[in-house]
Amino acid sequence: MPPTIFQLCQPRPDVLSGATRDEQFMADLSQVVNGTALPDYLDPVLFFRNTFPTRGLRELMKAVCLRLSGKGGEVSPIIRLGTQYGGGKTHGLIAITHAARGMKGVANVADFVDPALLP
Repeated sequence: MPPTIFQLCQPRPDVLSGATRDEQFMADLSQVVNGTALPDYLDPVLFFRNTFPTRGLRELMKAVCLRLSGKGGEVSPIIRLGTQYGGGKTHGLIAITHAARGMKGVANVADFVDPALLP
C-alpha cells in the first residue's frame, strides 16, 4: 500500500499549532501591488519559501519574464490562465509581480525562473 499524505508531508508548525488565520489563505493581488498584503504574500522571501515551483508556475514565470525582459522572441503578450477556482491563478499573478520587482532576497530564484530574466 502506498504511503498516505500524512506520511509523506509534514505541515508547517503554524498549521499544526492552529495559529493560521483564514485570511492567510485568501490572496489578494491588489494588496500585494499596493503594499498592504499579509507578509506571507507581500514579502517575496516568505512567499517563495512557502510556494512549490510547479511546472505551470515555472512556465508562467518564464513566459512573463521573457516578455518583460525583451528576450521573449515569439512569447505571446496574452497568457490564458486556464484553471478553475483554487487552481493558483492569483498565486501565479503574485509570483510574477514579485518577479517583475526582481525577487529581492529570494535564495531559490532559479527554482522558479532563470535569474538572468529578472530586472
